[in-house]
Amino acid sequence: MESGLHSNGALPSLNWNVLGGPLAIADQCMETLRAVSLQFLHHPHPTRRFLYRESVSSCRLAGSKATLLDLLCYEEAPEFLATNSGVREQSRYLAALDTGMERLRHGALDPGIIQECFEQLCPEANLPPVAAEQIMHHAVRTEGQHPLLQAGLLHGHFAIAEPCPVANDRMARLLSTLFLADRKGIKAPGLFLSPFFEKHAETYGRHLRSLAEGADPADWLAFFVEGARHQAVDTTHRIQALLGLMDRYRAIMVRQGKGTRSAFKVMEHLVNVPLFTARTLMEKAGMSAPTAQRSIRIWTEEGVIQELTGHRSGRIYLATDLFRLATEEWQANAA
Repeated sequence: MESGLHSNGALPSLNWNVLGGPLAIADQCMETLRAVSLQFLHHPHPTRRFLYRESVSSCRLAGSKATLLDLLCYEEAPEFLATNSGVREQSRYLAALDTGMERLRHGALDPGIIQECFEQLCPEANLPPVAAEQIMHHAVRTEGQHPLLQAGLLHGHFAIAEPCPVANDRMARLLSTLFLADRKGIKAPGLFLSPFFEKHAETYGRHLRSLAEGADPADWLAFFVEGARHQAVDTTHRIQALLGLMDRYRAIMVRQGKGTRSAFKVMEHLVNVPLFTARTLMEKAGMSAPTAQRSIRIWTEEGVIQELTGHRSGRIYLATDLFRLATEEWQANAA
């Protein structure tokens, strides 16, 4: 039996009494997220931690066992985890997501962006250029529908389709993120659904199996819409918490008074990447070793960062509150 995902693009008859209300609520939550995130549109680095979270969850759904802390360590000090294949997959996903979101800040989603993202996500595979064009063609066939429904149909279509079953599920999740960033203007940090799908992995997998067997996509779309609502609320809360932390760190700088210019550079760095070594700090913030160590001491004494290894050399530092922004659940999600 042919699935509605492979039809001429018209949606099946949906029970709008069931889906219409949740769709309107999800749309309102996405608009709130878009408004809150606009201040990061031209300075997206502080919100990059949400890309990390998406990368970890998406790859876990594909079988990776690596954690967020593993990914952060790998990105900042790859020598610690060079043999971890799971974290390499997460790093590839992060690179593809980074590329896609950056390209969307300067233009619309097109086959070229899809092709480039796929090549970074799965360099050992081959996505023919025509496949990227077909993906956009599938999106065009659903024009006139709500962007959330379009994204859900695109996600389901690619997750169960050829040409690359190994990467299809990850690419489907990445595609829905890019599509919503493009159509709903949520570009910093974006609306990332993989944490919701990971939390409800059994239900997520069951829906995709049903689609592959030719089921009507209505139930899948209802699940997808609920995921969008949940993650829009979640990300809005996380951005608000991030802004609060940034204000707290600025207050620390004011209290410290003179001689904290280098410490301010550290603050800028850890807001962008909550895990670092003294070496990467010197390289990326342009500091000497004594200056970097003095700045690290200030933030350690303030309780903002902590050292993870216990070693005298090769130390790794973590901004714990900023790290928790990408790990903790929010009570508001239960609403």
